[in-house]
Amino acid sequence: MPVGRMRLLLAILLQKISTPEKLEKLRFGKRLIDDVLVESIEQSGRTPCKDASLTESERLSENVKILLEWTVPKEHMDKFKQERRSMEELLDEFTNLFIYDRPSRFSH
Repeated sequence: MPVGRMRLLLAILLQKISTPEKLEKLRFGKRLIDDVLVESIEQSGRTPCKDASLTESERLSENVKILLEWTVPKEHMDKFKQERRSMEELLDEFTNLFIYDRPSRFSH
């Protein structure tokens, strides 16, 4: 997935799963979404990927994986892993759920 598309989908997802206060605190919309994600991961007590040997796209992808592992219920993530679903597929699917305002299958 191109890094620009990943950033767009990530921004949509973060807007849907975060409170306006949290987004403001993270300076969402005022800096690169990659940095917003890294700070959010750090604030959760997790360690973000900052590996300089990886490409920008690879680092962002790793951090999105951390976000999904943290925010998607374990039983669903286990199922997705068994299905060998990629981070890109999941990010795209979750974002589409929010864009089209369909009820999330995770809300039950």
